[in-house]
Amino acid sequence: KIVLKAINSLPKKLKETIVLYEFEDYSYEQISKKMNIPQGTVKSRINSARKLLKEELSFLIGDNSDEE
Repeated sequence: KIVLKAINSLPKKLKETIVLYEFEDYSYEQISKKMNIPQGTVKSRINSARKLLKEELSFLIGDNSDEE
């Protein structure tokens, strides 16, 4: 529930990209074609989504790296 809430809180473009990649097993190329965007943009959006999710969910894994 917590992870789903975090995913749903992402901006639409990031959410759509990360869901296709992580949950629907699309490749960068497949996402690029489906969304009509360059593969570099796909990679960038996945990276951005992961960063935001890590920040949002860091308490689940006890990540205190930002506090150092």
